[in-house]
Parts: sequence; structure tokens; C-alpha cells
Amino acid sequence: MRFIIIILVTFFYSCRGVSQSFEGAWKGDLAVPNGSLPLLFSLQKGDSWTGTVRSPSQTRLDFKLNVIEVTGDSIHMKSAALGMSYRGRIAADGEHVDGTFSQGNYAAALRLGRYDSTQTVKRPQQPIGPYPYDRKEVSFENTASDVTLAGTLTQPKEPGRYPAVILVSGSGPQNRNSEVEDHKPFEVLADYLTRQGIIVLRYDDRGIAQSTGNFLQSNIADFSRDALAGLTFLKTQTNVDSARLGMIGHSEGGLISLLLAGQHAPGLRFIVSLAGPAMPIDSLMVLQLYHVGKSQGMSEAELAKVRPINRKNFEIVKSNLPAPVAMSQLLKNMRSVGGASGALQKELQVMLLEPYRYFMRIDPVPFIQKINIPLYAAFGDKDIQVPAKENQKSLVANLPGNPQSRIKTYPNLNHLLQPAKTGALQEYYTIETTIEPELLKDIANWINGL
Repeated sequence: MRFIIIILVTFFYSCRGVSQSFEGAWKGDLAVPNGSLPLLFSLQKGDSWTGTVRSPSQTRLDFKLNVIEVTGDSIHMKSAALGMSYRGRIAADGEHVDGTFSQGNYAAALRLGRYDSTQTVKRPQQPIGPYPYDRKEVSFENTASDVTLAGTLTQPKEPGRYPAVILVSGSGPQNRNSEVEDHKPFEVLADYLTRQGIIVLRYDDRGIAQSTGNFLQSNIADFSRDALAGLTFLKTQTNVDSARLGMIGHSEGGLISLLLAGQHAPGLRFIVSLAGPAMPIDSLMVLQLYHVGKSQGMSEAELAKVRPINRKNFEIVKSNLPAPVAMSQLLKNMRSVGGASGALQKELQVMLLEPYRYFMRIDPVPFIQKINIPLYAAFGDKDIQVPAKENQKSLVANLPGNPQSRIKTYPNLNHLLQPAKTGALQEYYTIETTIEPELLKDIANWINGL
């Protein structure tokens, strides 16, 4: 997913005592159409100023502040990675900074307030021990890539043979809990399913937390092989019923489950796709940018203007053109909207990295047409990243008939499958529910009914 504050949808009295008062954590809510976007700044003063900025509703990653200039009661900050800057002046109370946030052609007033970085938000579904099941730290090998994946296996305490699933995360570097700010959806999912008599394996993506490997140099084929290695590991567990061995994937993980099921992966008996793409990825990205742009207040006329530019960009990205030639064509395509700024050029360069181009070339439809195992697919009708209408339509049209398969769109759920008001990305952080309880119940009942 692309961060909102990076999105260019066309694609879019030197006083030591006073200067010290900027040190610490600051939080502000940036006004955007249809809502606000929280931003967190962390500043430290040593021999020189250092700091980071983060958009907690979109990522757990901190971005370096390359420029921090403090002069008396004023501060200037820049992040090259985000192409953003902030200029502000500390208020008389010393507890607020009033200033202006800018990124590209966008500028808005932004007031920062002191923030207790140790405070937590409410996450009522977060599991708390003691647990009525066994939790075991495990590791397994993807020998094809010489990668060791570390994870957690949760299983019923009572002897027996149980259905089992491996959880496969969405795009971006994820730990075993698929953690986004204080939400831990895979831990919530694993806890619920295991309480219902289902063994669950969740793991850190390669190169993340305790797993080895290089995430940034890997593509979806590598991640698929990691998931298969986990499936193989589950088959070796004596309490696993191999006739009921499945995979649950969210977003890109859902796509992986569809691709593997279409290739008749050995031992895979069922899949659950949660907000998983079911249409060509380049077309999905054009659709995603339309919905994201709309959620940010773009008019239909503006969206209609940039849509063909977006489509052409993705056609170039998924082509086999050498990167320099592709970059030249991307820049040419952008001239109709005023060209590409330095920040946008950096974003275009990221899109030409081979893992991204590999992803853009994927069309899951031929794989869906070959699926011969039961599938449960869930979409949220407020999902603006994998819009439900178009993806469910493609899945229904191409999935072979199977009396055990279920495809359902849940009302008022966003891409993270939380109950949402608008589905906009900036809502993710503010919603207390991690996963809609009805969906958890439906998944468990379906698996136990196979």
C-alpha cells in the first residue's frame, strides 16, 4: 500500500532553554478531505538534532528527518523519503507548535502537541494470557531460498488431530502478528481460531524480526515459497489432520493463496482469501488510485483526467522495457499533468524495482480458473484498496463451482476488515476493533464444517 502523505494521485535569540523544549514526541492531525491524518514526530537533541516522522494510521515505519533546524522558538524539519517539510513556531505554553506542513504542491496548517509516546490506544480484541491452548515458538526452512522463517504455533491442549492453517500476510514487511500500530490482526485471528479447535501457524516475513533473508530484494514468488515451506512444516506435526490443511491470506497474502491453489500446491486442501485481489494487478492499481483519490476529495473530473495517465504508467511498469527506457516513458507520460517533480521521480524509480514490476505483471484469473479446492473469500464493501464489487465479480465469474466454497462481501468493513465509516486509510488507526467478530466466527465455522 502507498502512504497517503506520499501519494501523488496523478499516478497523486538563540536560547538553549527554548530550543531544548522541542525535544520529545509530538503529534498532530493533518487536515485532509473527509477526515484527518495523524502524524507523529520524535525529536532528540545530542551533539545535533535527530528525529523521525511517522504516519501511524498507515505504517509502523519511522522515516528519518534529514533536516532539523532550530532557531530560537522556530523549527524547520524535512524528510527526503517523504518529500515533506514542516515549519513551525513553539507556542507560549511550550506544549504546542503552530506551523505549516507541505508536500509537493500541497500545504496545510498543522498544530503539533506534546505526545506521550508510551500511551496506548484501546484494542479490546488483543489476546491476554493465560491462554486455554498451547503457544510454541517454532522455525522452519525454505531450503530453496536458504531462508529460515520464525513463527508461533498455537494448538489445542487436548490430544487429537485438528484442522490447521498457515497465515500469510499482506504487502509490505510484516511480523508474525501482521502488526499495524497497536493492532495485531494475525494474533487476534490465531487466538480465535485456536479457541475453536484449529491449529494456526503465523510467522515473521523473511528478513523481518526473527526470520532470515532479504525482504526488499524478494518478490511474490519468494513469499509464496515461504508460505509453502510453512505448509510443509505443518504437515509434519502429529496433531495436524492433513486432510484439513489450509492457508489464510490477507490482501497480497490472499492473492498468494489463490495463486497456490490454482497451481494445485501439494497438501493444500482449502484456502481463505481475506480482501485478496482477484483481478489483474495493474487494473487493480488503477481502480485503487481512483478510490483513494475519491476518498481524499478529488472530483470526478480530476479522477477522469488522471485515470488514463495512471493506466499508461502501470502498462509501462509491467512491460519488459529496460528500466532506463521505462523511466523515460514514464516521465514523458507525466508531461500532460505538468511533469514529475523530484519527489515523484523517486517514487517512479521505486515502481521500476524488479519486485514491484514482477507484482504488477500478475494476473490471478487463469489461476482462479483452475482452483479445485474449497475457498472462502471475504471482502469489505468499504475497502478502497481491493474494492469489493469488482474483485468479487471477477472471482465469481472465474471460480469453478464447488459446493463448499463461499464468497461474501461484508457491509461496512474496510481493507483491514474493521467496521468503518468511510473506509479511508486514515481511519485504520482510530478504529478500536481489530477484526470484525462476525467474520472471525464465519471463518472458524466454515473451516470446522469442511
